[in-house]
Amino acid sequence: MGILQNRYGQTGPYGSGTYKGDLGDAPGRLPGLHNAATKKCFHLGIREEQGGGWAEVQDGDWVWPESQAAVANIFDNSGQMLLIVWDEDDGLPWIINTREGPSGSGMTTAWKDKIDTNVSGSGTEIPTKWKRLEDSGSERHLMIEYSEGWLHLRPVDAANRGASGYGTTGLRSGMQIDVSLYADGVEASAQSSASDVSVDREILFPKKVRAEEGLQLYAQTDMSEFRVTSVELKYIVKDKPRIPYKGNQTEGGYQLLFAAPSHRITRGANLFLDVATGDTLAGAGTATTGPDGKTNSAITITTTVEFDNDAVAAGTFLIWHKTGYTVAGITLTQVSTSGTWILSKATGALPASIELVAGDVFDVCVYSTVLTAAAIADYSSNVINEEGKNYLPRW
Repeated sequence: MGILQNRYGQTGPYGSGTYKGDLGDAPGRLPGLHNAATKKCFHLGIREEQGGGWAEVQDGDWVWPESQAAVANIFDNSGQMLLIVWDEDDGLPWIINTREGPSGSGMTTAWKDKIDTNVSGSGTEIPTKWKRLEDSGSERHLMIEYSEGWLHLRPVDAANRGASGYGTTGLRSGMQIDVSLYADGVEASAQSSASDVSVDREILFPKKVRAEEGLQLYAQTDMSEFRVTSVELKYIVKDKPRIPYKGNQTEGGYQLLFAAPSHRITRGANLFLDVATGDTLAGAGTATTGPDGKTNSAITITTTVEFDNDAVAAGTFLIWHKTGYTVAGITLTQVSTSGTWILSKATGALPASIELVAGDVFDVCVYSTVLTAAAIADYSSNVINEEGKNYLPRW
C-alpha cells in the first residue's frame, strides 16, 4: 500500500510526539480526503513466511492506490473500528481507542499510556498540569494576598470508590497533587508551593504569597482519572500606600527608587504599620519628634519589633536612630546627621526577620535592591531641610 501524505505534502517518518496516520488535508487537494503518495510502498508481514513487521518493497510489484485515496478503516472481530498508530520510539503499533465500548466489544477505558494487555499492571501513568485564570482585586492596581483555599476533586467513575487500586473517594490510590502560585505571571518561590495536597482539603502554603496585581493557581498531578469539581480561593486585597513626590526629573528618579520598599515603617497615625505590606507589626512604643522636625513622627520602641521580611542577597537597609543603636545581623554605616539623629545604611546581603530593639528610630526601610548613594543623599537632604516632603507621607 502507499505511504500516506500529510497536510503539508510531506511523506516519510513523523516527528517526535506525532503518530503516523494522524494526517490532514494536503494543500490543493479535495477537502476531507487523505491522499496517497506512490513514491514508496511498504509491506506488513503477518505470517511467518512473510517475515515480521514492516518492510519497504524494493521491486516494481506494488499495490498502486488511486491518487485520491481514503485512509483504510480497521475493525476488530466485534465490528468495532480501531484507531492504530505506530510509535516512532519503539516502532510498535498501539491501539488508542481508550473509550468504553458497547457490551461484548472488549473495549475498556484506559488511563495509562502504552499498556501491554499481556502484562498485569503495565503502562505509564499520564500526569496532568493545569492553571486557573489569574485572580486580581476589583481594580488591577490593588495588591492581592492569598488567604486560604480548597481544591475539590471527584473520580471519573463513582463505581471505583473502594475498588482495587482506588481509595474510598474513587480516586487512584497514591495520587499526588502539587500546587503552587504564580504572582504577577512569575512562579512564586519554593516556599510558596504545597506538595501532596489531600483531596478535598485545604491548600496550605508555609509563607504568605502576595502579588502587586494578580495571583494564579497552578496544579499538577502524577496520575489522571479525576475531575476538578471546584476550586475555592480566598484573598486579602489591599490598596498600596501612595508616597508623595515632587521635584525635577533627577529627583523624580531618586523618588521612584524609594517608592518601592519591600518593608517600611514611617511617620503616620499607626506607629507600627508596615506601609509596604499593609500589615501592623507586633511591638510597643511611643511617638517622639523625628529628624524631620515634626512632633510625634518618630518612635521610641519599648518592645522589640520584627519585620516579616525574607533574606535578601543584594538589598538596602535604611534607618534613622540615636547614638549607640544597633541592629542584629546588620553592619550600619553612617550617612548623615540631624541634631541627635543619625541616618545609617547597610547594602548587600540582608538577613530575614530583621528585629528593631528598644530605642529611638525613624523611617526604617528594607529594599530588595541596592539604592544609589546619590539617591540616599537626596533623601537625607530632603528629610533634614524640607521635612521629608518629597519622600515621606504627609504629616
